[in-house]
Amino acid sequence: MGIVQKVVGEADDEEGPADRWLLAATDRSLEIISQNLEKAKTRSACSEAVYGMLNNWRWYLRRNGGKLGKAARVFVERWALMLSPFAPFAAEEAWATMAKDGYACLQSWPSKSAGPEGLEALVYEEILKDLVSDVREVLKIVKGKPVELKMFMASGWKKAAALALIDQSPPYDLKVFKTENAELFSKGPSVVAKIAEKLRETEEKARSMQPSGSLFVSVLKKLLDMESKLLEDCLSMISQEIKISTKLLREEEAAGEKEISKAKQSIPLKPAIYFVTE
Repeated sequence: MGIVQKVVGEADDEEGPADRWLLAATDRSLEIISQNLEKAKTRSACSEAVYGMLNNWRWYLRRNGGKLGKAARVFVERWALMLSPFAPFAAEEAWATMAKDGYACLQSWPSKSAGPEGLEALVYEEILKDLVSDVREVLKIVKGKPVELKMFMASGWKKAAALALIDQSPPYDLKVFKTENAELFSKGPSVVAKIAEKLRETEEKARSMQPSGSLFVSVLKKLLDMESKLLEDCLSMISQEIKISTKLLREEEAAGEKEISKAKQSIPLKPAIYFVTE
């Protein structure tokens, strides 16, 4: 109930960084709940309605820095409707707090609202979560006091290799890639293999969220185009959460033996992470 009251009192009409994702994540939870109800898996449906939606909310707050955008209102309204079969009293109290007419239990079951770009938003945020987690894991083993975080984005040839791997048939096949892109392959066979593995992993994330979708290639390409924004979003979150200076650099901008060695490990969608220490 505290979440609903917070939204009613604080949400504005602006769109925050994670508003589009919140609608897509809510759609995904709705799909999971509906599928489980159809199979009479009531416990699984209830778990998603309570804990799945709560986890969506927690990431949204973290991603938006606590600010509530217009998607928050849509979220709590649909959450109340999803809770109605499992926690009717809580659902009706939430419905009344939002000053909605009638009763939640008498409303139509919610429908999807994120639109065709929902899958892109879901995968974008999953990669962002992984990046933030990677930075925090690296921070645990840093010796000395960290004073700056440098994130190195993969060089242009690696992105070209990624796009070629996506477009070829079959995708991610290194034998085909070596034949059709000999010059790129010669720059680093082991690096190309890591790029293929990362792309395959990213596509698997997309398929787990939307198994019946057919937009995986376009989503991967869009994510590669948006990589600098993705990394900037990660650095922004890290800067806010651990209060450290951050800098996004290209692989070629590394200076010094240690930095250069680390920067060379970067591949598209998986940058190299380097902490400067005192």
